[in-house]
Amino acid sequence: MQSIYLSNVLLAKNRGIYITSKELDGEPELRNKLTAIWISGLLDLVGSFDTLVLLEDEAAIREFRRMIQICERTKNPIPFS
Repeated sequence: MQSIYLSNVLLAKNRGIYITSKELDGEPELRNKLTAIWISGLLDLVGSFDTLVLLEDEAAIREFRRMIQICERTKNPIPFS
């Protein structure tokens, strides 16, 4: 779950820069393709975040402390450089 969530965070973060880049003003087809990939990544991110919240709630009910820590760490990762 952690890798799915974080890969979607990175996709949204890294591809979003190119959509607003002035360098792609002359490349509408490429920008459209990047936008489609970026939007699908954002939708995946929302879905994986919802799943993460459900997992964290279930872990709290069952008192799985380690799983709660993993969910918290996933939602608040160490920033990538």
